[in-house]
Amino acid sequence: MDNRKRSANFSTDEVETLTAEVLKRSKLLFAAMQGPCTKAAKERIWSDVASCVSAVSSIGRLKRDVKKKWSALKSAARM
Repeated sequence: MDNRKRSANFSTDEVETLTAEVLKRSKLLFAAMQGPCTKAAKERIWSDVASCVSAVSSIGRLKRDVKKKWSALKSAARM
């Protein structure tokens, strides 16, 4: 069994920041993989979003945590 600890829940401020930052960058994040929208560029943008979210909290959020939370927010909004 893995001994990893669970991350703390995202705060309201973190969710608001995540939403604002993703919406600001949505054209690049969700564009087709053409021209300037390469996989590396999108990964860099997600890293920037993660650092913005981490800036409003005492908990450092990783890129994978932020992407997973965004996916969960989208799923919850569809229900």
